[in-house]
Amino acid sequence: FFFCTSFTMLSFHSGSKLISANFARKFSSVNASFTRSLPGKAFVDPKFYEVERQHLLGPAWQLVGHESQLVTSNEKAPASYFAETVCGWPAIVVKSAKTGQVNAYHNVCRHKGGPLEWNNTAGICDLNGLKCKYHGWAYSLEGKLLGVPAFGESCEGHKLDRSEFNLWPMRVATWRGLIFVQALPNTPEDPSKGAPLTGPEANAAFVKANQAFCDRMSGIGGGSNGTNSASSSVPLEEFSFHSAVSHKLKCNWKLYVENYLEGYHIPHIHPELNKQVDMKEYKVLVREGYVEHVSPLPAGVVSSYEGVWLWHHPTLAVNYYGTGLSLERIVPTGPGTTEIRYIYLFRKEAGGSVEEGQKKATEAIAMSTEVTGEDVSMVEELQRALEGGGYQSPGCLSPRHEQGVGYFQKLVREAHARGGATY
Repeated sequence: FFFCTSFTMLSFHSGSKLISANFARKFSSVNASFTRSLPGKAFVDPKFYEVERQHLLGPAWQLVGHESQLVTSNEKAPASYFAETVCGWPAIVVKSAKTGQVNAYHNVCRHKGGPLEWNNTAGICDLNGLKCKYHGWAYSLEGKLLGVPAFGESCEGHKLDRSEFNLWPMRVATWRGLIFVQALPNTPEDPSKGAPLTGPEANAAFVKANQAFCDRMSGIGGGSNGTNSASSSVPLEEFSFHSAVSHKLKCNWKLYVENYLEGYHIPHIHPELNKQVDMKEYKVLVREGYVEHVSPLPAGVVSSYEGVWLWHHPTLAVNYYGTGLSLERIVPTGPGTTEIRYIYLFRKEAGGSVEEGQKKATEAIAMSTEVTGEDVSMVEELQRALEGGGYQSPGCLSPRHEQGVGYFQKLVREAHARGGATY
């Protein structure tokens, strides 16, 4: 088959060496049968990013942390917390030492938007609950405004109605040690609309909305790359927080997700990983709400890459490798920027020493860092190409390797349609 390119406009600006082009591409009927990728502007236009925040990212259940990050040894502390970012929204998760209740809020004081705790930190809460770092407004662990120091008794005889300035909540669910939140609960696209914002019913709402993913995670462990069964599973509760590592990327978040969703690129940018996977047998399995990579090891190969690799819509990658589990949070921070925040969890093997466990943890994190660095170099190059305008007409997705990408882009297109974004 063939395609022809119709040249319609080309202009040069010799002073700045600026070249702008508009290409109209005509594909043969054979090419038309392939699934087409998203157009380039969907990765660079701020309007698409905001539509995604409001109609895809905000209403979705997204991992924000692990319960072991909320443990404190201070008996006098009323609660522990960690502060993170969820698709551009500052978030704070708190756990009461007395009741064990977990709540989540926008990490934004209702006075002037100051932080209750600094982003990307964890620790114990103020003895009185939560307090704004800017002007000291104080809130209970339940989000109620308690104090407005030196604010003034009244204005024209009217006292401040504190009930109008409680913290904005996020719905939060805990499931087998993992903590998920919804930044925009009760919006039209919210899969758990109407459910309580916290507690057992919120936990049940999360499972109901993510049943297939929860079933697969319950069967993780004991096998190799998709061969696991629930009977050989390793309880997720055995894993505890080890460390967190962050990578800042100059690319749209969707590029990184798409890169994770296919193994097509492995032979070309991951030389060490390529030696330890059987690309002839490599498969991508698309399920409801998640995608799984399956690749048996080559004969005779003992690999540190052996494990289970899952993506949970829209921004979570789960990488399991025996004694280790990395939770890879893909955090959109702008139309052309993303942060990858790894949460590394490990468990002690029966009979294993502390030193041996630490060695395996160090090796696993080094392996993860190497592969991530290779991916980052590529997706940042892709972003530069998209911003330069050279990728105008969308290409075709591989029917063998990019089923996961096609599934993800289908969900993105649906969100764009709901938000009125057109191509």
